[in-house]
Amino acid sequence: MSFVWEKIEVVDGEPSEKILIIARKDGYMYEWCRIHEINPRSANVRMVTGLRDLLMITGSYYVDLGTDDENVRTLLERLKSMDVIRPLLTPNI
Repeated sequence: MSFVWEKIEVVDGEPSEKILIIARKDGYMYEWCRIHEINPRSANVRMVTGLRDLLMITGSYYVDLGTDDENVRTLLERLKSMDVIRPLLTPNI
């Protein structure tokens, strides 16, 4: 897989693409955003903790930091296989 990270521009903490962050706790999302210099309150950043968070997400990239919700995991796998969402592969830090 190729890195998409180079295609996404981040200007003043605002990413140019929609990013879904799947995380057990919001602290994980905030830390990921801090590391990658992204504003966690940006309109293009959404934390996914439940099924309702996956509404209207077509064309988004996602970062999987882990979830304990099997329904979310199942839906994520389906959306990924239908190419509705794509993984955001970032360089190792």
